[in-house]
Formats: sequence, C-alpha cells, structure tokens
Amino acid sequence: MELYDIKVTDKGVAALAAKESVLTALATLDLRYSHIGDVGVLALAARDSRLSALTTLNLTATQVTDVGVRALAAEDSALLALATLNLSYTQATDAGVAALRKARPRLSVDTGVTALKKAGGT
Repeated sequence: MELYDIKVTDKGVAALAAKESVLTALATLDLRYSHIGDVGVLALAARDSRLSALTTLNLTATQVTDVGVRALAAEDSALLALATLNLSYTQATDAGVAALRKARPRLSVDTGVTALKKAGGT
C-alpha cells in the first residue's frame, strides 16, 4: 500500500494498525515522506497491531527516531515478519540501527545515503 507523500500522520497510521483494521494480509506499506514519527511506528509495532503480515516497510524521510527503531526491534513487536525496512533520512542514530540489526539479524535495513547521527551528537 503506497501512502507516501500524502501527509499521513501518526493518527492515520494508528488507524491502519488498529484492531478494527481489515488490512491483516497487507505485505508492503510505503510511508515515505509522511508526517509520522515514533507514535505511528509504536502503533504499527504494537503487540495488538493487525499488520503482522507486513514484510516491507518504507519510513524514508519521516520523523522516526531511535524510540521507533527500538519498537521495531522489540521481541513482542507485531512486525516479526518484517524482512525489509527503509530508514533513509530519518532521525535514527547509528546506535539505534545497530541495536535493531543485532535484535533482528535477518531484517534488511536500508539507511540510504543519509548520514546517521550518533546518539547525543551529530
């Protein structure tokens, strides 16, 4: 499902993942250039999210930080089927991405050409 560059917000993403959602078979979600941040990612990754079939998630140029990245790395994340994740041009740090890769070694994480920030600095 391509929802990029249409100003989707955290609230909209939460509705996609809500228990009332009928998108249980959704495999790809493209949210690049959306107005989402950690709150939206937390809703996607929540244990009761209906998006457990998601295998590809594009978060390019969103406001996601290490808080959202940690939610994706959590053992109880609903997104355990996730195979491909794009974090290009986000606020994720080197440390956050490294922790995600350690927790989910089979997950392909694309950080693109963006210069990842070190925690607490630039």
